Amino acid sequence: MDYNPKLETIGAERPVSFVTPAELNGHVKFARLLRSDATAATLAGALRALARAARAMVAGAARWWERRATQAALTRCNDRVLADIGIEREDIPLIAHGLDPMRAPAPESGVQRSWPALLAHVEVLAMIWRGASHGWLGRHPQTVADRA
Repeated sequence: MDYNPKLETIGAERPVSFVTPAELNGHVKFARLLRSDATAATLAGALRALARAARAMVAGAARWWERRATQAALTRCNDRVLADIGIEREDIPLIAHGLDPMRAPAPESGVQRSWPALLAHVEVLAMIWRGASHGWLGRHPQTVADRA
């Protein structure tokens, strides 16, 4: 087997040459070391992300369990005990979620949520009605030449 000590790259400005096979092996070993470092860093990052996700899931489950237990305990209380504590029965879900019933926004009814959309529809219908009463809807639009 003939060994050519000058391995040249095609299209490079300066040819790359290796003097000995040992130097070539050194470059290969260094490249493999860099690859293993990059692989290890990638795996470590993936494992850290997985651990973060698992911690978040466990913390979420613990918060859910605590809210459920609080709501169940307050639901079992009679109205007199709740009045002594200063809680109304309809505020139990808010309190279980850690919200102050006096500061929490009141839930909107269906009418309150849809009121802006209803007003917009009424406005459009009013515009159509005004157009129809003035006879605008039956006519074709005029061009500039027709108006002159």
